[in-house]
Amino acid sequence: MSHVSRESGYVDNWQSGKTVTECNLRMLDTEDVSDVTFRVGSEKQVVRAHRYVLVSRSCVFHAMFCGPLAETGEVTIPDIEADVFNEFLRYVYTDKTTINADTVTGLMYTSRKYSVDALYDLCLTFLETSLSEDNVCQILEQCHGYGEMDLEQKALKILTEGGERVIKSPGFINLCSDCLRMFLKSDNRKAKEEEVFEATLSWAKECCKMNSVYDTPENIRRVLGEMRYEIRFTAFTLEYLVKVVGPSGVLTDSERVRIMDKKVDTAVNISPFKQPQGKQIKRNLLRYVNRLCKTEYSLIKAGRQAITINLSKSIDLRGCQVYGGYGGDMYKLSARVFGLNYVLIAEPLLNTRMKLSGQGQLNDILFPESVLLTAGNTYNLCVDMVGPDTYYSCSGINSITVDGVRFLFKTSSYANRGQIPGLIFHLES
Repeated sequence: MSHVSRESGYVDNWQSGKTVTECNLRMLDTEDVSDVTFRVGSEKQVVRAHRYVLVSRSCVFHAMFCGPLAETGEVTIPDIEADVFNEFLRYVYTDKTTINADTVTGLMYTSRKYSVDALYDLCLTFLETSLSEDNVCQILEQCHGYGEMDLEQKALKILTEGGERVIKSPGFINLCSDCLRMFLKSDNRKAKEEEVFEATLSWAKECCKMNSVYDTPENIRRVLGEMRYEIRFTAFTLEYLVKVVGPSGVLTDSERVRIMDKKVDTAVNISPFKQPQGKQIKRNLLRYVNRLCKTEYSLIKAGRQAITINLSKSIDLRGCQVYGGYGGDMYKLSARVFGLNYVLIAEPLLNTRMKLSGQGQLNDILFPESVLLTAGNTYNLCVDMVGPDTYYSCSGINSITVDGVRFLFKTSSYANRGQIPGLIFHLES
């Protein structure tokens, strides 16, 4: 049969050769004999449709147009934007739709509101197969806007655990303040704290731009509000605090001084900023690598201790173990991690005052923030101790396997006296 429309007199026989679905779609597009008008979205855009089709597909529309309180005039739908509602109608008329990251949560909300279960299931399938680090910011924002709490939590998990790739994606700076706050308050962030700070600063500058104001220090602090307090500034090196954080204006001068003091003296109160301990980790979740034991130990001068390691799997280094002196004394500790060619990678502790148990006992030194050590690379962990003479064990091992991670130990050129007895870590998932 020819696809060219056949005419009978002055009648356009456009129905010829078309399926019911194709005819329904044309009726929707042309608005022929439409008998219901919707005002949709924040701009109250006009969308016209046919009661018969709507009633035949949705019990909600049936109640709306056939019940005792049936609508007779225009129907206002302020909570669904026009592009989403038009795509929803396309499915209602044809059983076909286009689902993408821009529309999925809106379509879920609309299909649930009007009890079109088949479309809701299609949206769930799309999310299960498509939610990724690349589109998670976009989908999280929509989930939050439409009140899809379950999906919001799934998206937030990907956002917090996705690391650098997620927070540097284009969608991050378009998050609303509520979504950014949820991200910053999470204890499961995998990105380095410097990356979190820089992404948050970019968000604040974009917010200033959207509000047509200059990104001055005062405006940046205003748009961030109390979210500033969730950034773990004590995880930064002094150099980063001076050269990057200071000029950014995120902190006032007095706040920056307090945080720098905190890195030297743990007794300094930096409230309401995030405390240096960060997330609390249950002891039974920590893994321990005991390089040296105390079967044979001697008294040495407190000073620089170091350990060189190579790993078969990536780990989050959470801390180390050291010996104290004879009887529970105060020490000033600094810990640094060096990589290839002795390049400084991290400075998890800097001139931090701690009381260490004596009598040859091991002391767990937990870092405020973990340090990611990747498989196959060689690292030097150096701990400088200022205080009374301390103990260390004389016997040791060259390699050990703990929870599937093989640690290879070498003599460290950094160590003036002794070696760090043990490491505390998490397996990197």
